Amino acid sequence: PANAPPPAEEPVFDRTQPLLPGDQEWLQAFRHAHLEGELRVKLAPNSSVRVMRVVDDPRSTASQLAEAIQTEPALAAEVLRAANSALFRGRGAEAMDLQQAVVRVGQRQLKLLLLTVMLNSQLKRGPLVDEMTRKVWRHSLVTSKLAAGLAPRAGLQPEAAFMAGLFHDVGCLAILSAAQVFQNKSALPPPTPRALLEAVVEFGYETNATVMADWNFPEDVVEAVTHFRGYVGAQHRPLAALVALSNDLCSAWGLPVDLRRIRDLERHPALKVLELDPEVLPSREFVERLVELAAQL
Repeated sequence: PANAPPPAEEPVFDRTQPLLPGDQEWLQAFRHAHLEGELRVKLAPNSSVRVMRVVDDPRSTASQLAEAIQTEPALAAEVLRAANSALFRGRGAEAMDLQQAVVRVGQRQLKLLLLTVMLNSQLKRGPLVDEMTRKVWRHSLVTSKLAAGLAPRAGLQPEAAFMAGLFHDVGCLAILSAAQVFQNKSALPPPTPRALLEAVVEFGYETNATVMADWNFPEDVVEAVTHFRGYVGAQHRPLAALVALSNDLCSAWGLPVDLRRIRDLERHPALKVLELDPEVLPSREFVERLVELAAQL
């Protein structure tokens, strides 16, 4: 249908409610700490980068890949769990060990799975940010799968599309992590979700570039993540346009991140940039299913 019906869930970013006086005080303190460089707003990859080098080597065998992952027990457990999730497993049988998981998932898909596990492991958890972090993370997962699925039709690499989709809101996740760290050290009362949203909206998108600098991604992926909101008219930014389209598909039919609505997805500006026919867009039911699968990961 041309007009997108309401999404399955309420928006993460609802800025319609007014800020309370206490929220203003918290925001001012957080803003000062952030602008003065007192907060760590990066989500740098951990020692798993060593494992990624083995994965990137096309000469690596399944046993070598499994052995490299097993050197980090926490990573190994998460990789096996993710490989057995419906989001990555598909309809295959459950893998009983890492080598089975590596064989079934495949080396190219394994890299994407590892990136997913690595980024998720860097997110700070806590009562202030857990719910919002969980929703933004699920939105990022769904956006990555949508982007990877549409990429071949747009003449783009699915792996690059997945990476760009997964990291497109990484600045928001970094600000949420920083907010939890800030609150842990602050004497101020915890802010309401409304104030937390304001901090994310104010600093999230601009923080994308800061975070991406630590991940050693290809230039086109970095550009897509840092510029996906300004792709219109930029013919040299097709990957950014694909991320924007996938983000809006997720927001319209699955898990929205703000109140902005793309009512007519069949006339989405990115379709022209990508030279895509609206008929290639996934159905609402497909997007809703991805949201369900992402919640299980």
